[in-house]
Formats: sequence, structure tokens, C-alpha cells
Amino acid sequence: MRDVAVAGYQPAKDESMSIVTDSVAPDYFKTLRIPILQGREFNDRDTDTAPCVAVVNQGMARKYWPKGDVLGTRIQVGKRSCEVVGIDRNIVYRTVSSEDGDPVVYLSMLQDYQPWFSIVLRGATSVENLLPELDREVAALDSNLPINDIETLHDHIQGSYAEARVPAEMIAVYAVCSLLVATLGVYAGLAYSVVERTKEFALRVALGAERKRIFTMILRESAWIAVGGIVIGAAGAFFAVRILKSLLFGVSPFDPATAAAAVLVLASTATFAAWLPARRAASIEPMQALRSE
Repeated sequence: MRDVAVAGYQPAKDESMSIVTDSVAPDYFKTLRIPILQGREFNDRDTDTAPCVAVVNQGMARKYWPKGDVLGTRIQVGKRSCEVVGIDRNIVYRTVSSEDGDPVVYLSMLQDYQPWFSIVLRGATSVENLLPELDREVAALDSNLPINDIETLHDHIQGSYAEARVPAEMIAVYAVCSLLVATLGVYAGLAYSVVERTKEFALRVALGAERKRIFTMILRESAWIAVGGIVIGAAGAFFAVRILKSLLFGVSPFDPATAAAAVLVLASTATFAAWLPARRAASIEPMQALRSE
């Protein structure tokens, strides 16, 4: 984090202008495939003898340049005045649990050298074949330079999700168990209702009611139960999603496709649970049912 001043921007009272600032080498954005939306990224000409340049992310561009006139403007990073030459797409900067879109400033490492840094490699071969080449290149520069914490980008991303994976998996197991209990509950409730109303269904059939109509009636009753459960569940999800928001990455808490899929699963589950009791009610023999009463 460094103090940054933006030309033409007047901070509000007590507004912090301490912004995440990172030093990256040329082709950093190309290597990680982070799109440059406007302008350019750093190149080999952005050295300590050249004018200071900077790249900002979308979050910073939208906040401090709402009119969009970003390129060519100047920002003060510490004691250095730098020209903004590019805008990159927002990324998850630190961990997946943190909000992306926060302002970030990138400086050229050739102009803003840091003694500790990470090397990012992209190759067409395996990691095992890349590491010996990396060791040789580093040893050619200085045999005493250490290389620590080697990992693939996939492993790094999985590690970032590690803290959220366990509670997310536990919630998923709980959700499956809840769905199973709800299915058994709907089935048990409807099955008991059919047994209790055996005489009623027998009289309906004896008086000429079609078995198909009785079958449809039971399914309709189960549909109302499902609708009630979906409405109550939607209301509960509206408040619960605020708690679960920290476990969601790259997915909106109110994603329409996810909500539609959940409704479809619940409706299908309720239909399946009601099918057997409805079939049993429609197959009642009037004389046998009345005689047993």
C-alpha cells in the first residue's frame, strides 16, 4: 500500500488515498493473460532512466476518472509522478475471499525495483521441464540467489480456496440431507393423507369420479406444498445469502440460473415424492375400501 495522489481528484474529508501498489516486469499481464483494456502494458523501455509510467485497474479508473479520460493523466505515487499508460481488467488481487475491483496501481519493476519478488513462467512443457531451465538461468545471474515456494498457478488458486472449501462442502452435504428429509417428509405426509382419506376416495370413485382426476388432485395438493416450501425457502435464502456471500467467488448471490435450477430440483423432488401416494389413491377399489372401513 502506498499513498497516491490523482491529478484533478479532490479526496473527501478523512478519505484514505493509500492504494495497493505493485511492481511488475514487462509482459507480466501477457504472461498471466490479464487483458489490457486500454493503452499498453510495460515494456523493456520503461527503465529507471525513462519517465515513470503506471497501469491502473478498472476499479481505480472508474473511481478516480468517472469521465473515462484516464490515459495520459498523472498520478503521484509516493514522491514520484507517473503517467498512466494502460488500464487492465480487475482481478482477484490477494485472496479469493477479498472483494475484487478495489483500486490497484502497477508500476514497472525496471523503474520501481523491489528486493523480494515472484517469478511467473508460462511454457508449453511441464513444470518438471521448466524448473531446471529456471535454475540454470538464475545460477547464471547469481549462484547464491535462492528460489523458494515453487508452485503452479492451479495449485496456488486451489490453495486460495482451501479455507472456503471445507465450509462450502459441509453446506453442500447439509443441503443434500435437507433435500432428502424434505422429500421423505412430503412423501410421508401425502401417504398418510391418502390412508386417512381412503373412504373419501372410495366414495368419489363409487360416485363416478375418474381415477385420473383423483391422481391429478393429489399431485395438485403436493404442488401447493412445494410452492409454499419454495416461497418460504426463497425468503430464507434472501437473508442467508448475506452470510454465505463470503463463500461465493465469481458467482452472484442472486444468480437467476442458480435460483431457477434450485426451484426446478425442488419441484421435481416434490412431484416424485407425491407420485406414489397419488397412484395409490387413484387405484383404490371402492368396495374393498368401504368394506375395510
